[in-house]
Amino acid sequence: MLIHGHRPSSLIPLSKILERGDLILLLTPIVAPPSPAAGGQDHHPGQDPFEPLGRALARYHPWVRHVPYTPRGGITSTHAGFIRRAKAVVFVISGPHVPGQPSQVDLSGIAQAIGENRPHIVVACCDINELDPAVAEFPTVVQILGYNPNDLEAAAGLLFLGGQQHQQQHQHQHQQHQHQHQHQQVQPQPPKEPAPAIAPAPAVQLPGISSLQQPPRGAEDDTAALAPAPALQQPPPPPPQQQHRWIIQEWNETSDLPAVHDLWRTCMPRQFGPPLSRPALQRLLQRDGYAKHFVARTSSAGGEVVGFCATYTTYLDSKDDVLVGSVAAVLVREDRRGEGVGRLLHAEALRGFRKTRGVSRLQLGSTFPRLLYGLPAGHPAEGWFARRGWRMDRVGPGAGHEVADWLLAFGEWPAGGFPPAAGLTFRPCGPADFDAVLGIVEGESGRRGNMAWYDQYAKLAESPCMGDIVVALRGATVVATAITYVMNSENSSAEDLPWARTISDDTGGVTCICITGTYAIYCRAALGESYVCLTDWLACYEQKMIRRPGIRSW
Repeated sequence: MLIHGHRPSSLIPLSKILERGDLILLLTPIVAPPSPAAGGQDHHPGQDPFEPLGRALARYHPWVRHVPYTPRGGITSTHAGFIRRAKAVVFVISGPHVPGQPSQVDLSGIAQAIGENRPHIVVACCDINELDPAVAEFPTVVQILGYNPNDLEAAAGLLFLGGQQHQQQHQHQHQQHQHQHQHQQVQPQPPKEPAPAIAPAPAVQLPGISSLQQPPRGAEDDTAALAPAPALQQPPPPPPQQQHRWIIQEWNETSDLPAVHDLWRTCMPRQFGPPLSRPALQRLLQRDGYAKHFVARTSSAGGEVVGFCATYTTYLDSKDDVLVGSVAAVLVREDRRGEGVGRLLHAEALRGFRKTRGVSRLQLGSTFPRLLYGLPAGHPAEGWFARRGWRMDRVGPGAGHEVADWLLAFGEWPAGGFPPAAGLTFRPCGPADFDAVLGIVEGESGRRGNMAWYDQYAKLAESPCMGDIVVALRGATVVATAITYVMNSENSSAEDLPWARTISDDTGGVTCICITGTYAIYCRAALGESYVCLTDWLACYEQKMIRRPGIRSW
């Protein structure tokens, strides 16, 4: 192991510059697991190869946020938000530059520039002489032989203890291990007692969070939604003969996907379950660094999957310090309902949000990516979620307010086409419009509580798909905007919103409609070759505006 750099003593050990609660951001590339020949015998299938590094760092300092990056995708605006909240950044480089991809050394430089004066440590899992010469410009570089668990744990010890203290600790642990091994050879093993059944999990309550989402800033007459949820009486536990020892684990994408897809197809209403293919569901669930999903098993060693919970963490708006935790789905196999599976999954999801710094709002459902925006209307699980503190009184946004998707078949539109646009002109968004568009989106999102819309627009900045944003102008002023998308395009909205594809291949969509004042926006021309348009999650009062021949609820 090697420490290289201009001022290694200024950053290592990290323990001297971190205080309680300071966040370490661990940025790691998405790579293939190490082979057994390379020391990967202890690696579990489907596990992120760098997860042992995150766990090892957390043993020294519990406040660690592990966020992967893709070498091809680079450092995104979401990564930038995490960097700005962190006290220190540990950036992992897996190997030399691969032709056709950005250099990981360059990506580390971008992360360092975003972090400004934050401590930035590079962990190189290869010979640093094989890397770009720019690696020498980083203040501290730790070189290890590879990214098997032993090397990664050693790197974590060095980062927090420094070279000499880490060596002393390693020798001490080795001596303890030898002593324990000798003791085990002499002492007989006592018989094992049966494992106790898991006690009912306590209700998990995040302070100040009691509804599907908190009311939008500036909303009137919604103060009741800010009140904490009343204490809920837990139902009595089932008789001992009906108790089960369910195992809650993070899901393994490779091995658990077939069972999870079966749960989706059988648990969801017919409109949402069967149409979603297994690859489409996989793409929605696969959000490296921003998603954490759980399964309930009958046993820890490859037990049968009987339940699933999907969760995401996303930004609320343009600010980097407010995160939204989304409980996107809780699915339990029909023959295992009423046995505590859903309760344990729900509690595990909320525990995860509680441990994530910056999460200040919760959402039942998900916005982007969209599994379902909330519970389907009239779903029998409403009472189950209400008993766990989610408000379902439908008094306003964030309390079970009804929304709907609407479908427009252009061939069914009555003669005469769209109504006059009241002096408005429409065109694709250009670079000169983008700041005005973001201003409208931020203002309307704050007023109406539209979660993660800002980030959806920001993804299209300086991309070939910026023109998929349609703007409405009154004179020279942008007064409304919307994102349009079609299937099989580079627009990220097409991947985040899967439901248009389930209608037909020539169905396009309109999402994130932001209108100032009382203007209406019609985006027919921007949809190109699409013959059907899906407009997602309009609120009740908006639905009255568009009830016209040819438009129907989906």
